[in-house]
Amino acid sequence: AARLAGLAQPGDIVVSANVREYLTQDVDSDIEDMGLCYVKNLSRPLRAYRIRHADAGAAPLPVSGTTAIVPTIGVIPFACGSSDPADRIIGEILADEIIETLSPSMTANVLSRLTTTSLRDRDQSLATAKLRLGAHYLLTGSYLVSGQRIRLHVEFLETETGRAIWAEGFRLGVSEIVDGEQQVVNRILEKISTAMANQLMVRFRRERLPTIESHALLIGAIALLNRFAPSDMDLAEEILVETRSRAPYHPAPSAWLAYLSVMRVQQGLAQDRRDEGQVALDHARRALDLDPGCALALTMEGLVNTHFRRRPDIALRLFEQAVGCNPNLGIAWLLMGTTEALSGDGAAAVRYTSRAMALSPLDPHRDYYQSLAATACLAAHKDEEALSLADQSIKANRLHSSTHRVRVAALWRLGRHDDARDAAAQLLAVEPNLTVSGWLRRSPTAEFPLGKEFAEVMRQVGVPA
Repeated sequence: AARLAGLAQPGDIVVSANVREYLTQDVDSDIEDMGLCYVKNLSRPLRAYRIRHADAGAAPLPVSGTTAIVPTIGVIPFACGSSDPADRIIGEILADEIIETLSPSMTANVLSRLTTTSLRDRDQSLATAKLRLGAHYLLTGSYLVSGQRIRLHVEFLETETGRAIWAEGFRLGVSEIVDGEQQVVNRILEKISTAMANQLMVRFRRERLPTIESHALLIGAIALLNRFAPSDMDLAEEILVETRSRAPYHPAPSAWLAYLSVMRVQQGLAQDRRDEGQVALDHARRALDLDPGCALALTMEGLVNTHFRRRPDIALRLFEQAVGCNPNLGIAWLLMGTTEALSGDGAAAVRYTSRAMALSPLDPHRDYYQSLAATACLAAHKDEEALSLADQSIKANRLHSSTHRVRVAALWRLGRHDDARDAAAQLLAVEPNLTVSGWLRRSPTAEFPLGKEFAEVMRQVGVPA
């Protein structure tokens, strides 16, 4: 230190390479590399760094134009309550698992751990995190290790308001983290997804749309799409149109508007199926015109071809193009699996829908994924698994009529005919105007063996002809 002082001008702080390793550029300070410096009484040069106070007005990390309407999430390695290195590594492993699982999500931009590690064990304000990292949300927490058990506390924070929008404690075994088991990671990410969607719903009801950030609008609209109540779908449409007006060259709002039209028909909410189909096609093609290589746009074009043009062959080609452009797009794998289920290839259907669920732990449409995965299991004659997935989906969302149909079919196959009739009553409560003939007219499943089976089971359980 005495020798380094000889390199300093009045008011300077100069540190060695060893000290510099503990500092993070722009978070701790502004660091200037002075290179190799010769100092008094040493034959070899020292690497020295000049330290200045970090500029409070420094810009956040840039976010590319393609992700400008997607929120950024930072996962800070969890703080350990002990100094034992063996215990401290658990927080690093857990952060890595969460980041790796979350990274493929199309609904979040995830910062690398090398970026967020700079905030571990530091008394940094959320404003600093937002400024330095460009993060809209932070996942953070702490844990204590006692023998082979861990007591974990997790918080999901909104950097703009400084509010914890979700916090929860977990008790688990060390092996669940060290051995790479996914249960705790999936539980955390499922809670994050729900908390973020709920927080956005509160904002929509409290604030006018023009005052809400574009990324919040898009994620909130996607969450609303999955609720299937007519008023929620109408609000989702309003929000997506507002988002598109703000980001007119981004394909995502138009792609999700196409999805909205398909869901209206599927739920029996469309005034005119033909007109709604044309609207869906127009939205999908607008998205593709904006970006012909957009995986989401290709996926929605495929969905339109399945539902309105009854061309699963074209749809499969579009889904294959989509996963070729983005192998991590869960909804493309999901819809490709569903299309394979229609054609009778149950093994491929289960393989693709399983991959979709693994890729989409933060998707607001988790129950939709479970519903279509249940259909895939029916195609593969895995009836117990189909029933389990349908039950999970209905537990999260009782208004998706397609899930109720799958549940009815699974129960009937399993010989639980009275339960199937009870499930049919629940289906009719969700969709009171449902008839077998009306469903056959609107459903792309109708022309395939699985659809014909659905129709016959609905007749058997009392759905009007």
